[in-house]
Amino acid sequence: MPMLIKPGFRAPIELLEAWTGDDRGTRRSAFLPGASMQHTALIVNHTSITRTVELAWTQVGPCGKRELFAGRIKAGPGEGEYPIDANSPDCTGIFTSTLDASYGVYTATLSLNLVVNNPSLVIVEGGGVDGNSQGFDKCTVPSVAQMQAWWDSSPYSVFNLYLGGVSFGCTDPRLNPLWLNAVAAQGWTFIPTWVGPQAPCSRYSHRMSYNLAEAYQQGRIEADAAQQAAGQLGLMGDLVIYYDLESYSGASQSCRDAALAFLRGWAERLRQRGYKAGAYGAPCTSYILDWAQIVPPLDSVWIAHWYRQSYDPQAQVWDAPCLDIDPHRNSLWASHQRLKQYAGDHIESWGGLGLRIDSDVLDGLAVWLPTEALTQSIPAPAAGLPAPDGGLNAQSSPRAMGLLSPGQGWVLLAERLLRTEDGGARWQDITPARGAGIRLLAGAFLDAIHGWVLVEAVPGERSQAGLPEGMVAELAVYRTQDGGQSWETVLLPTNPSASDPLVGLPVAGYLDFLDPHTGWVALRLPSGSSFSLGRLFATQDGGLTWEERSLPLGGPAEFMDALRGWSAGGPSGDQLFQTPDGGRSWQPVSLPFPRPPAPGQALVGRPRFTPNGQVLVPVTLAEPDPRFLLFSSADGGLTWRLASSLELAPHATPGASLTFDLTPAGGWRLAVPASSAFGLEGRGGSVLWRSPGPGEARAGGGLQPVMVGSGPSLPGGVLALDFVDDMSAWALYQEGVCRGAKPQPGKTLPPGAVALRCEARAGLLGTLDGGLSWQAIALPGQ
Repeated sequence: MPMLIKPGFRAPIELLEAWTGDDRGTRRSAFLPGASMQHTALIVNHTSITRTVELAWTQVGPCGKRELFAGRIKAGPGEGEYPIDANSPDCTGIFTSTLDASYGVYTATLSLNLVVNNPSLVIVEGGGVDGNSQGFDKCTVPSVAQMQAWWDSSPYSVFNLYLGGVSFGCTDPRLNPLWLNAVAAQGWTFIPTWVGPQAPCSRYSHRMSYNLAEAYQQGRIEADAAQQAAGQLGLMGDLVIYYDLESYSGASQSCRDAALAFLRGWAERLRQRGYKAGAYGAPCTSYILDWAQIVPPLDSVWIAHWYRQSYDPQAQVWDAPCLDIDPHRNSLWASHQRLKQYAGDHIESWGGLGLRIDSDVLDGLAVWLPTEALTQSIPAPAAGLPAPDGGLNAQSSPRAMGLLSPGQGWVLLAERLLRTEDGGARWQDITPARGAGIRLLAGAFLDAIHGWVLVEAVPGERSQAGLPEGMVAELAVYRTQDGGQSWETVLLPTNPSASDPLVGLPVAGYLDFLDPHTGWVALRLPSGSSFSLGRLFATQDGGLTWEERSLPLGGPAEFMDALRGWSAGGPSGDQLFQTPDGGRSWQPVSLPFPRPPAPGQALVGRPRFTPNGQVLVPVTLAEPDPRFLLFSSADGGLTWRLASSLELAPHATPGASLTFDLTPAGGWRLAVPASSAFGLEGRGGSVLWRSPGPGEARAGGGLQPVMVGSGPSLPGGVLALDFVDDMSAWALYQEGVCRGAKPQPGKTLPPGAVALRCEARAGLLGTLDGGLSWQAIALPGQ
């Protein structure tokens, strides 16, 4: 604090600021044990003569308490920096340094935190069918409490750590040495990643040069920047950093050569700085096979091969397309040098906490900050949840659903489309296409007669465009006008070309139809979690012909009418865009928050539309003030107001936007994580909230929440709600349970410890009493 003793009086000497730095004076707050460093005070002398100031630096932390400096300094007129030399503590952890400054009767104290890390390069082994080495990545880091919750309840033990870069898609003020040290103490291992310029022929805003010499130098420059960013977090020494090189398919040879020259400069410079060099990319569309030309080879590669849409305990790092093909089958980077991202952008729920993530399996290089704990045992599942006995059955787990009436509805599985006329007691298979390489991406039904399905079909051995095997998919829209008894099909115009590099297997697809004639297909394209890429197609004849429009994000597009629509999401989940012309152009939307949220903490949900023409946008605020906000617009998005605010308990802070739905009459429904703040008992569940019905409006007007039920009535991982009236609804959920122990890297489990086993389950529930009670709806194969 400044040296002020009473209002209106300025002390002759003031202590303005204090900080730590390396032995060259560069500010930093993370150090290796025993490193040379400085503690610096910024003091202002308001008088015209030199004054004597007494300084006392002390430090408290895991090593105990020590005195760093106690003595006098001469402070000349004006501002001055006064450093003292020291060594960082010999043990690791979080330390608090305190400075007391005195001049006569005036005193001031400032405290600051620093971190001492001792990171090490480790081989995270496993990566096979029986391995437990799984990780996840997301653009913004979860809170320390959320990371603890997933350490205690999820199969993941490795986290991707975005260090930054000009192409990094998020602003992440939470990432600092304190966060890293706290999360490392939980047991997590890390994948440091840098997101700089992309291939010169890509569409990204920041691109490397076509000139080979310039591209090589750019790679070296990015290596220096990545090393500096890693050092600011305390990641120093013989460690690995991966470069995120996104897809640029359809590239010319000159573009591929430039990207290769860039990576060569990246690898050489990192090694000169004492680091290992890695890179991330899609095997086909980032041309990983080209990387094998770098001598010596990259130390580890991170392969983005999305063949799943959720956690897979059987995932392995081998057999990637365009890379593991004869004569190189599984021979490149074969000695504990591979990571694989196998599931793209999706929500998973473990321990009642849902996060939007990418999923990875590892048998390669990562970074570990050693801690005292050798193992972390995950307790047996909570009451009512069976012990894990296997993985998520992708063939029988629902991925999308729709309720058309209290008895009629449909469910989309990975390879089947089912419909029911009796609330799920019996199911009819109405799948429009079957066969190897067929995936059903999305479905939509307006009523019991009119429906559409988006289907992905991977062609044979090679694409007709001359691209590598497994790279290109055909996307088709099937439509029915008789409830699925017969189908018509039309291919979407998504053929790749050199001028259209953003192609490849989509991570997900979405259908939105206003009437039997007007509809849209939105695609989420594969990318790292720092990017959000999409394509949009529109039809005005029910799906017989399609025209490509534009899409600012990789996610669904929701349309109010043929012209006005919205798209929400983005790398941090906090973006909202609006189109006035059916998807031909988009503009960002700024919502009137009571207080500006921190970057990445406002999770925007899918907009919904009421019968009277209002647009509702649900927003979940994560931290530091967790709450649910509902914004409304009565003029088609021209102006917005805050319609409702619901406080959430701190320990129930969500990691993804809460699941929101409207009834046909316009009442809203919300699945909220259960917590004691609502007077409820139990963990891992959700409670359904609703807006008041007719005659229930509370004093003051606006939308007020009314809780349904007296306890957790839903699982914690509710992904979708669909109400066809005030009483009848379906809920789609996903939850995971684990049992066993997570070992630290390089450590074996102690005798008697049970190895980690996890299971992710997805299911369908139904209610006929407005959400007071829910019953499981059995699907074929479950």
